[in-house]
Amino acid sequence: MLSAALQAGFRESGALNLVPSNSELATPMVGIRSMGLALESVIGFEREGKQLCMVPEYQLGNLVEISNDRFKENIKRIERFRSFLQEIGKDAPEKTSKDGEEWEDAKVRRERKRAEGLKRAQLMKQSGHQETDDTEDVPDTDFLESNT
Repeated sequence: MLSAALQAGFRESGALNLVPSNSELATPMVGIRSMGLALESVIGFEREGKQLCMVPEYQLGNLVEISNDRFKENIKRIERFRSFLQEIGKDAPEKTSKDGEEWEDAKVRRERKRAEGLKRAQLMKQSGHQETDDTEDVPDTDFLESNT
């Protein structure tokens, strides 16, 4: 991600929190920033409740034109960054869990766990298992279906 940002023209970007501190684990972050196309200009001030413009109108028009050009260039940078990220995403390996299994989306996992629970409850009913107050018992299937 940092490489994509730098290639797109976000020169002041960087990686943060790569090394753990004494009390906390590292939480790596990438900061995407650039001040390369910023524009600052004093065009007026306020004195005794009155706003006073120091810049003639033709110069204000020039500042607006420069600002618009910089906005356009910043949009180009953002688009370049987006396309670099998309390319990186295409080349990225499939997500895997700690034990090497394919990564499972939270919604998919929730549905799989729900189906497993329903199947387990059905098997327990078929085997004649009596429900008790034991904490290991599977909840009633009607309860599970009402929470979907």
